[in-house]
Amino acid sequence: GAYAASKERAEEVVKRSDLPWTILRPAEVYGGTGSDQILSLAADLRRRQVIPILGDGSYKLSPVLADDVVEALLYAIEFTPIPNKTYVLAGPEEFTYLEIVEVLETLQDLPHRRQVRIPITLAKVLIRGLAMLGIGRFVPDQVPRLLLEKSSDSSAAAVDLQFKPTRFEDALPLLLQRGMAPPTEN
Repeated sequence: GAYAASKERAEEVVKRSDLPWTILRPAEVYGGTGSDQILSLAADLRRRQVIPILGDGSYKLSPVLADDVVEALLYAIEFTPIPNKTYVLAGPEEFTYLEIVEVLETLQDLPHRRQVRIPITLAKVLIRGLAMLGIGRFVPDQVPRLLLEKSSDSSAAAVDLQFKPTRFEDALPLLLQRGMAPPTEN
């Protein structure tokens, strides 16, 4: 989509410059203060009995805690790692979307929710229409990004940036206790 293309163009501009650069590519970030798809899904699971699943739900995600991304960024700024290198910042585990739903249900002591599969083509049309109306939290570019196969290899970041991502199952209960997840609607 346009968002991914703009990021790619920006990276190319940076790489062509004469300045030393470091590019950080975080995976799906959760636990920050902005829009958070993972914690929004946790809230959806608490308030809904039926959950929509785009496609078959087999696409892979490696959620990374916002605090871990910030630590890597601060390290990169303070200690200037090897110049002109790109680092993937991903969580230590890779999950399918369906596995994330299951983990979120388990961590919140919720019964298994009924899942309704939405064909990708239909999802793209629905999300585009809802976005035009200003409804919903998804934007059309999110569907192709979600389905795109992404690297989850953070080994270079572990060495050069001292990147030690928190396990999803360890971070999420703390975030839920601190009230980081959006509230349920009653």
